[in-house]
Amino acid sequence: MLDINNLVQWQLKSPNGHVYPWWTHDFLTCIEKWDLSDKVALEWGGGWSSIWLASRARRVFTIETNEKWIKDIQEYADSYNMKNLELIYRPCNEGDQSKIEYYTELPQDCSPDIVCVDGVLRLECIKKAMSLGRPIFLIVDNWQQSYVFMCPEAEEILKPFKSLVFEQKDHTDNDGINKWKTALFYLE
Repeated sequence: MLDINNLVQWQLKSPNGHVYPWWTHDFLTCIEKWDLSDKVALEWGGGWSSIWLASRARRVFTIETNEKWIKDIQEYADSYNMKNLELIYRPCNEGDQSKIEYYTELPQDCSPDIVCVDGVLRLECIKKAMSLGRPIFLIVDNWQQSYVFMCPEAEEILKPFKSLVFEQKDHTDNDGINKWKTALFYLE
């Protein structure tokens, strides 16, 4: 089960008792101010963000490749009686086109206002998000971050959209240039 007492250096506990998503601290300050009560969120890659979003949004759909992680998230959500979180296990092989399409397929009845990309196949998930109805907010964690997600194609296709990039300046697991960033794009 997810252990709220076993937090790593970069995770923060939210005032509502849940752990904040593992996003940069300045982005957390930004999104904490949003009223998500009527919003639907779709995540590719789940975890504390699934719980935090479910505690604030009308509905959350989380697609995850790690079956154990899904079970841990579900157990934690059940302990708080969260009924608005739908966890979807979708294993995928990054080289298999049919698995890519399966992984990025929208869940039934999911029409998101917010899309979070923080799992595998990030470029493919970004492309899928761009094909959705508008407007939506697109959150991409580890944006152009060394050792995690460096993708010139993603940068190019998102260039036309309004964006804010929140860098964790004191993050040390990087090459000194491409630090941990959470990017927010407004697709209208």
